[in-house]
Amino acid sequence: KPDGPLTKEGLASLQQMTAFVNRSFIIIVAAILEAHDVVPYNTTPDRSRDGGDHVQLVKWLRNRFAHGEYEYDPNNKKHVETRQLLEILLPDTATPTLQGFPAAIDKILEPLKDAVLRYIAAS
Repeated sequence: KPDGPLTKEGLASLQQMTAFVNRSFIIIVAAILEAHDVVPYNTTPDRSRDGGDHVQLVKWLRNRFAHGEYEYDPNNKKHVETRQLLEILLPDTATPTLQGFPAAIDKILEPLKDAVLRYIAAS
């Protein structure tokens, strides 16, 4: 039970922890795909298969998150490519309030998980 009301600092800390957990989910999904040779390391998914573009997005987001590239850099070609695919696949993310590489459960993680499962089922 909290000692008192939630402070700005406490809220910022909770948001940072949540972002870490959500980004970790992306990293783990990519690792599972690679560990089980669904999409081996350093290979691209078959983007013609159901969920293939979503699997590509998972791998690209993993690269951003695992290498500490949390902040979007419009001068980085890989960042732009990742963000463009994110907005194409998940159009709700193409808003000024969801900048960079968001990892919200309902808007990002759930749809990615569902598409990755479709990709695996099509294997």
